[in-house]
Formats: sequence, structure tokens, C-alpha cells
Amino acid sequence: MVIADIFHRIHLVEKWGTGIGKIKSLEPNVKFETFAGFFSTTFKRKDDMKNASVNASVNASVKLSDLQNKILKEIEKDDNSTYDNLTKILEKDRSTIMRNISKLKELGLLKRVGSDKGGYWELVER
Repeated sequence: MVIADIFHRIHLVEKWGTGIGKIKSLEPNVKFETFAGFFSTTFKRKDDMKNASVNASVNASVKLSDLQNKILKEIEKDDNSTYDNLTKILEKDRSTIMRNISKLKELGLLKRVGSDKGGYWELVER
């Protein structure tokens, strides 16, 4: 807050609270998130948006195993699920869970946001 106040005093900030509106008007696909007291802004690359429809059609045709579907359902219930938690719930070996999560990440259906300890899982639309 101190830095923002200094920038405002030396006229490097035009108005308080106008930045997010400007960003949204210029980049409608921007994603704003807050987690653990931090603020994050994610911009999609133009190439990523072109490939998004291609990835969606590829993901739609991918057959998932029973276990992979169960993993996605558990993560949908609790995006803070851990490997150990999933191991207990699904009664599978930790390496099996890790291997299937890696496959889901490769397929673009699941991604990890943040650190291993403080992060969470994000399901990518199918």
C-alpha cells in the first residue's frame, strides 16, 4: 500500500481503482484470483485461445479410466485434495494415484495452481 501511495503522490497512478476495469475492457479473458492473502492475474496468450477449441475437441474424445473419473470427482468435491487423501478415499496405491493425476494433467483436464503445500487443483473444462 505504501508503494501505491507513493506512486499516486508522484502522479504515476492516475486514479485509485481504475486498473481492473481497464484490464477487463482490453482483455476480456483475463482471470483474477485471490489466495492466501495474495492477488493473481492470469492473461491467456493469443495462441492459447486459438488452441483452446482444439484442446476441447481432443479432450472430449479422450476415454478416461474409472479411476481417473473418480479422481476428478473427488477433486471436484475438494480442490485441496492431497495424494494421501485420494489414496485413502479411493483405496489405491499412492504411485497409482500420482500416475493417473499426471495423465490427467497431460490431457489438459487437471492442473495444479500454486505450491504443493499451499496450492489447489483446478479442473479444466471438458
